[in-house]
Amino acid sequence: MLSADVSVQVLWVGTGAAAGVSGVSLLAALVGGSWLVSTERLYNPAFRNGSSKVEYLTRRTVSGLFTLCVTEVPSGHAQLRPIPILPRLPLPTRQKQLR
Repeated sequence: MLSADVSVQVLWVGTGAAAGVSGVSLLAALVGGSWLVSTERLYNPAFRNGSSKVEYLTRRTVSGLFTLCVTEVPSGHAQLRPIPILPRLPLPTRQKQLR
């Protein structure tokens, strides 16, 4: 069993280490462009050659904080789309005040 002083010191060091790891993770997430990279294999229903073989089409998705890049399955063309984080708010209108 640890004494109270040692427990407090371990908590101080552990809290600082957790805060450091969290700060580095947040910085990497904001600076980096790809948080999630996934590759999906989709069944191709157009592939029929009379055998029992199955053909799969590959779809790759790269997701970041502000963008989403998806490879379209039939064409293989990559499409980069922005992700709306906040809804578009109407700009405030200025009205003249009568004095």
